[in-house]
Amino acid sequence: MKEGLDAEIHVDAFPDQVFHGKVSRVAPVLDEVTRTGDVRIDIPNPDRVLKPGMFTRVSLRSGEHRSGLVIPITAVLDGQRPSVMVIEGTPPLAQQRIIETGATEGDLIEVTLGLKEGDQVVTLGNRLVTPGQAVVVVPRKELVKREQPEVNDTP
Repeated sequence: MKEGLDAEIHVDAFPDQVFHGKVSRVAPVLDEVTRTGDVRIDIPNPDRVLKPGMFTRVSLRSGEHRSGLVIPITAVLDGQRPSVMVIEGTPPLAQQRIIETGATEGDLIEVTLGLKEGDQVVTLGNRLVTPGQAVVVVPRKELVKREQPEVNDTP
């Protein structure tokens, strides 16, 4: 978080409009209880449509683009350190692996350390498996599309 970052602002009152601004001030300290801090974003408002008290969602862009691995944010397990369940070996067994994360965008999170391209990460049911547990790997194609059963209305 630093001054000068570009901000994309979505305002609930204007669902089809995106506003743009820049971070102009970052509070030097965080609240010890909530672990939050104040950030000021200057947003051009020439038509004066933005009013105090409006609810918004803000995305900040660092402007940096790094190539790296991304996984669904739901694959990351909560704990003292972020981790994921990966599939290793034959027969396939679930193993917990500590990772380091970077930027998030939408429902994806960047993994900067702990995974390599080609690693199989448990994304569905990852909180239900334990390290060393045998698992059945379901190919992505089977998860994406299932045909509807045929319905026969004749008695």
